[in-house]
Amino acid sequence: MWILLSDHAGAIIGVLLAANQLPLIHETPPFCAYAGGPCDQDFSDITAADGLFLFASEPKGIAATIALAADLLQDRTGGAWRTWKEMNIAGRLIFCEICKSIRGAGTVYADVTTLNFNLLFEIGFAIGLGVPVRPIRDTTYAVDKKLFRDLGLLDTLGYVDFTNKDNLAQAILEAGPPASAVSPPDRSYRETPLFVLQGPIDTDGVVRLLSLLKKSRLGYRTHDPRETPRLSLHTARRQVSGSFGVVAHLLSPHREGAAVHNALCALICGIAVAEQKPVVMVQEEAVQQPIDYRDLVKTYEIPDQIDRLLEEPLNQVVERLQHDPLHSRSDSDGILNVLDLGDVAAENEIRGLRDYFVRTGRFQQVRQGHAQLVTGRKGAGKTAMFYGLREVVKQGREVLVLDMKPEGHQFTRLREAVLAELTAGQQEYTIAAFWTYLLSAEVAHKILNYPPELLAAERDPGRYEAYKALEDAYLAHGLASGEDLSQRLLRQIDRIAARFAQEGNITERSDLTELVYGGDIRTLNDAVAD
Repeated sequence: MWILLSDHAGAIIGVLLAANQLPLIHETPPFCAYAGGPCDQDFSDITAADGLFLFASEPKGIAATIALAADLLQDRTGGAWRTWKEMNIAGRLIFCEICKSIRGAGTVYADVTTLNFNLLFEIGFAIGLGVPVRPIRDTTYAVDKKLFRDLGLLDTLGYVDFTNKDNLAQAILEAGPPASAVSPPDRSYRETPLFVLQGPIDTDGVVRLLSLLKKSRLGYRTHDPRETPRLSLHTARRQVSGSFGVVAHLLSPHREGAAVHNALCALICGIAVAEQKPVVMVQEEAVQQPIDYRDLVKTYEIPDQIDRLLEEPLNQVVERLQHDPLHSRSDSDGILNVLDLGDVAAENEIRGLRDYFVRTGRFQQVRQGHAQLVTGRKGAGKTAMFYGLREVVKQGREVLVLDMKPEGHQFTRLREAVLAELTAGQQEYTIAAFWTYLLSAEVAHKILNYPPELLAAERDPGRYEAYKALEDAYLAHGLASGEDLSQRLLRQIDRIAARFAQEGNITERSDLTELVYGGDIRTLNDAVAD
């Protein structure tokens, strides 16, 4: 007798009482990302199967081999072995029928010989439900091997290799039924409820997306492949399970690295849909989407269109936060089950740092002003120290804290558009002038957006005059914007690049000054100082 247990909300796992009776997840979920609310499907017609084979229609030879292997298993065992082609999908929502078939399967055998986004989404969905998954692959077909190595997420599941129908059927019988899927640790990221799949390229769309999330005041955690090149399946499940919503930015298929990133998004979003999370997949450029998650994808052509795409999903997350009870742990959970060592990226644990950040001697040196430059390898604690310092400095009428965290791609654009054309001396001068201008502009922005009552500008005539002078100087430079730092920085670099393109060859220092500042910098600096 097999007993498969899962603690996913809204799912009931049956008990296998005989060899031909497999677990059924037969209760409709209270939330489905497709319906935007309670599931509207009838689960009474779910059919049990020992194994369900999921595979792409192409290449036809491999698809035929898998279908023949299912027939062999049916003959040899007398059990129920199904393929997706046996589903009754005429006039029905295709993925809803796939959903029911996965819920009735004892094991899902998914072909990963080629990189297929539909298959990856279905694999993620099965994993999210707690249904055991066995990836199968034809080892002689080498088209997408490199892409799967780069993806890396399925390696820990263990593959069943085959070259023909006979050895596939035999390998499945020899492997036997897999162990039940282990549920991720019970943790709820209430302070950072969104999990964001960022991608390897910081396009303007990504910058806009993250800016909107910051403005929403909903904390979020990101998976950045440049920081963490490989995401483990265990980490992915833990991140999704504890989240209240998942946001994935899909790259244009014409961009380098898009295939692996979009494949990762498909798998992670499949897990999220199974675990009844609000999911939004934002696609750069209009492209034909895989049919399984086509209804979840929202397309934009220009970054400004992203605003309206996020409105409904973010409202769903807010509603979840309001109605979701605080998770409590039992004493019987054990120390290893409740132990949390934090995220690999300090950016994902900003609020949690308040509870466990250790103020070391080096931290005190920086805090007291004895050290002004912090260097170290990845993971040494530089970002944690940055956020720790921000928390301990008390702000008030005399002290403002301006925390700036620019991304590297912005300065790459500056180098490519401007610096590459200058001499070494001109480069040094341009960089110094750029930072002078940027710091003055950002301090001005901080002051002008600070609560007026703390500045006492309304009650003190002298402060009010200084405040108005600063506002006038700021507006004179065309800096007024509701954007965040990333967008403001990109806008300044774009302006400099445009001026440089108009000027052509730059030889005089005065030309460089005008190029960078584009106006009277002294007035802005004096206004900030006052």
